[in-house]
Amino acid sequence: MTTEQMDALDDTEPPIPPTVSPRVRAAAYFVLLGCSALVLLATGLAPIWLAADTATRVVATGGVVTSVAGLVAGGLGVAYRPTR
Repeated sequence: MTTEQMDALDDTEPPIPPTVSPRVRAAAYFVLLGCSALVLLATGLAPIWLAADTATRVVATGGVVTSVAGLVAGGLGVAYRPTR
């Protein structure tokens, strides 16, 4: 397929509007950003202030929380701008 043919296909397709409102995406972005900062702080300080067994649990829990936050953010379209 040539570049001209691909451009013609791109021009004929209407843009897909985002299904999540910008306000919800922005709120999710800031809430999940704050959550990620708290998890980073907790996982960084846990080995310093807690016993080894407890610190390992805090770090593991932080990894799970961060993964779920990334999943939610991606699902809401926060990780990218789906306006094209």
